Amino acid sequence: MNLELIKFYRNILKYFYQRIYYIFLLFNIKSLKSDDHKLIVSLTSQPSRINTCWISILSIFNQDFINFKIILVLSKLEFPLQKIPWTLKILQKKGLVILWIKENYKSYNKLIPVRLKFPLSKVVTFDDDVIYERWRLKILYKKSTIEPLAIIGFRGKKLKRDINKIIAPYLSWNEEALIETDSLETLLTGVGGILYPPNNEFDDLITNYNLAKYLAPTADDIFFWGVSFYLNIKRINLIRYLNNLFN
Repeated sequence: MNLELIKFYRNILKYFYQRIYYIFLLFNIKSLKSDDHKLIVSLTSQPSRINTCWISILSIFNQDFINFKIILVLSKLEFPLQKIPWTLKILQKKGLVILWIKENYKSYNKLIPVRLKFPLSKVVTFDDDVIYERWRLKILYKKSTIEPLAIIGFRGKKLKRDINKIIAPYLSWNEEALIETDSLETLLTGVGGILYPPNNEFDDLITNYNLAKYLAPTADDIFFWGVSFYLNIKRINLIRYLNNLFN
């Protein structure tokens, strides 16, 4: 048996082992307990990923942290019958909240509707195709108690400027932002999770979807960075990385 075939069978076994483990966890995970709306985890999904997003959500349920809500934002335009998989129905019984919206803000779905509904909450945005380590939420929240006005994430780029100090095109930014990178030079990107504190000026601008669609129709991270840059809101990159992407 050649090495490629061995690797193939190992990956198959790993896949089924993971699915069995997650299904076991699905039925045994504890229900969420939240006495208020101080901290909300928000994510969105689409038809192509609705059958697998439960694994990401399950990893959020499994966080080493208590007293938070999880909201999954779904657009009625993408799910006209409002049908969801049985896995999400089980998670609903354990505390998952599904927020149905009439509009479809695309990638902006994970923040705009939740911010409009909960203007006083800290909102953490996560992705629907990542398995999150148990420490993610705890570290974000702990840092936010030290820096209550800052936007905090785990992944980011350092701004690149030309010789005239003008910001270069985004695709040329090839340097990662570090924890010591100046806030003005930091653009936080998703995947690892980003915490947005309530901020009236910031929230008024980022919930203006017409403005977002005009300036950055498919790049919510860049739009949120632009608004925070304009308002001089501090951005902190905690530089923790993920390898748990799945399709």
